[in-house]
Amino acid sequence: MSEAGLVIGQCKTEGKSNEITAVPELLKMLDLRGATVTIDAMGCQTQIAKTIIEGDGNYLISAKDNQLTLRKDIEKTCAEADDARHRAGNTAQNLATLRHFALNILRGDKDRKVGVANSRRRAGFDRRYPDKLVTGVGE
Repeated sequence: MSEAGLVIGQCKTEGKSNEITAVPELLKMLDLRGATVTIDAMGCQTQIAKTIIEGDGNYLISAKDNQLTLRKDIEKTCAEADDARHRAGNTAQNLATLRHFALNILRGDKDRKVGVANSRRRAGFDRRYPDKLVTGVGE
């Protein structure tokens, strides 16, 4: 929004107050239902997150390296969620099969002039390349 020069809200702070205390007040003025609020590390405050949740919004807030406990909690939660996805039912076996299938398709590309690792990277960056691999048409 700042690139467009648009201000969606403004709140005057009290005498010795700062933006950390002003942000929750500003957020209360906005309709946050279904919105995602992004804030830099300055906004990584319990009250700010609580205000966003109370407004039925979502948030993406940066955590600094000096917030060690929070950072470790985030890393642990994200790692556990990732591990759980791979262990559910037959997911691990299904993913292994898909990976094997994808590697076989890459290896079968007769026009490939680079190694498998570089071909995998190319497939991630060039949206036409996976289509070519699957259909045999393209480029």
